[in-house]
Amino acid sequence: MKETLERRNVEPEQIVYARTLEWATKISIAVLVLTGSLYFSGILPGRVPVNRMSDFWGMKAREYLLTTQSPRGWAVLYFMDRGDCAVTFGIMCLALVTVAGFIGLTFSFFRKGDKVYALMAALQVIVILLAASGLLTGHYPN
Repeated sequence: MKETLERRNVEPEQIVYARTLEWATKISIAVLVLTGSLYFSGILPGRVPVNRMSDFWGMKAREYLLTTQSPRGWAVLYFMDRGDCAVTFGIMCLALVTVAGFIGLTFSFFRKGDKVYALMAALQVIVILLAASGLLTGHYPN
């Protein structure tokens, strides 16, 4: 693969980004498959029993959270012993794959001496994490 990419004049940063995305995606999918398997098999019981999940499929997210009293956002990390929260963690890992790619780019640009691009990549990481934190949003009432 390396020879093919070099012949196409692909920048090293593109290779770093692609490889980081590849590995972060593989790890995230493995976490998702593992947590899903534990939840759906009953080994890791959920706050919402698997056999009742279909009762909630038609609900909007807010209605689901209120009805099931499920934790919101990053609070699922406190309930990793519950299967449905563990699955949510797997989804969160998958959603953060892009952040992993930008972190890889940030270091790659710094090593190369491209401080402006490194700063831009680092700022993208900060913006994405800030948006994911929920600190800048209004919270809806319980």
